[in-house]
Amino acid sequence: MRASRLARILAAALTVAALTVGCDSSVPSQSNVTQHEAEQRVADRAQEALQQLPSGASLKVTLNEPKLRCEDNGDRTFVENQYAIEYPKGWPVQQAVPTLAGYWTGKGYKILRDERDDPKLARFGVEYPDEFRISIEVIHRDNGRVDAYLISSSPCI
Repeated sequence: MRASRLARILAAALTVAALTVGCDSSVPSQSNVTQHEAEQRVADRAQEALQQLPSGASLKVTLNEPKLRCEDNGDRTFVENQYAIEYPKGWPVQQAVPTLAGYWTGKGYKILRDERDDPKLARFGVEYPDEFRISIEVIHRDNGRVDAYLISSSPCI
């Protein structure tokens, strides 16, 4: 029970940290997508990322926030989804961050966070030219378990 509570707290903390990858109000967004389009694009980007990883894994939505408030104190919101990457025993989870980092940098996306070398929490996040953002996180827990997440978000809409 205590480990489950700790896992929920850690997931919430990761979500808050990921929000800094979500909506940057210091630069006005040029996005003119609809709410529905933003929700669809957030989901599509996560699926696109999954397709770059070795086969055998799947995504499970762990957080779906269709209307998170932007930091600009206006009425704009952004979409953010967090997905657990579920993988079978023996799946090469250690390849997830370098694989996606290589794919995203090869596409020329703007790097927002590069913490690939952190042995406990490896992260890599990018921004697409359309201001949508995505990141991957691989968490090495003290009990030996390794969890992997994708966090996909829209610009303020």
